[in-house]
Amino acid sequence: MTQKKIPAVFFILFGLFLIIYSAENLWSTGLFGAGFMPTIVGSAIILAAIVDTLSTNKKRVKIDCRDFTVITLFIGLILFYVFMVSYLGFIITSGFVVFPLMLYAARCRVRTSVIISAGAILFIYYFFTQVLLVQLPETPFLN
Repeated sequence: MTQKKIPAVFFILFGLFLIIYSAENLWSTGLFGAGFMPTIVGSAIILAAIVDTLSTNKKRVKIDCRDFTVITLFIGLILFYVFMVSYLGFIITSGFVVFPLMLYAARCRVRTSVIISAGAILFIYYFFTQVLLVQLPETPFLN
């Protein structure tokens, strides 16, 4: 196996894991629900890995320790969301995922990250529950 295909196989397996786990544990109805987003993310990961494998770019990219840490953080956050959304609910779990991503990706202050994360999560929650009428996992202790 070439060096380029090893990470692709890992990401394809990870994407399949997300799809299978969400199909078995999170799809409570035939409609959109808690399993919808992990399934989309898993599918996107598989598609990106396949496109990356098939690309003709022969340039070698060196991955340093910081890159590995970031990849591990993203995978950990996705796994945290998949496993905890049914226990903590959409709002709390999304807060634990979106806030660190905002800190890293947007490189903004903590206060700004909190405000943007909370606003985005509440907007998404309102949009899905009130406009699209999609039932999202509820926080058990807020009911």
